[in-house]
Amino acid sequence: MDVNTGEIISLVSLPDFNPNQRANITDVKYINRATKGVYELGSVFKTFTLAAGFHEGVIEPNTEFKDLEKSIECGKNTIREYDKKIPSNLTAEQILMRSGNIGSVRIAQKVGPKKFKSFLEKVGVLSQMEFDIEEVAIQENFNFGKCRLATASFGHGVT
Repeated sequence: MDVNTGEIISLVSLPDFNPNQRANITDVKYINRATKGVYELGSVFKTFTLAAGFHEGVIEPNTEFKDLEKSIECGKNTIREYDKKIPSNLTAEQILMRSGNIGSVRIAQKVGPKKFKSFLEKVGVLSQMEFDIEEVAIQENFNFGKCRLATASFGHGVT
């Protein structure tokens, strides 16, 4: 990608196939993974959670979160901290710096599901990707209930 313009200079997708013979391709492994593959963003998504908190005015960098649990239950799933040594008391800024899962959940809960989804739509994260190549993944319409909000806050469940 050209860092100045965003223009795509080169694109590679493996396993390789001949895109001119798509009618003959029946194996689902043979897609253009660069444009049609869907991936969870993981911890890099925590920057969007923090930005949503700032945008909605519910946190500042020095907003303190005290007594953060090491794990929380959401439905039948358990959300855990990847680092058992992460402190229980962190500021919003420290949550991002230490990549805290539970702290990210707490920030998203302050924002709320409707406002969190609205923020992600405004910045284009939930929008269909516009690209020169027609073969792009279809963007799912995400409903942000309490568990989707929790998992999305730290980069899982949103592709």
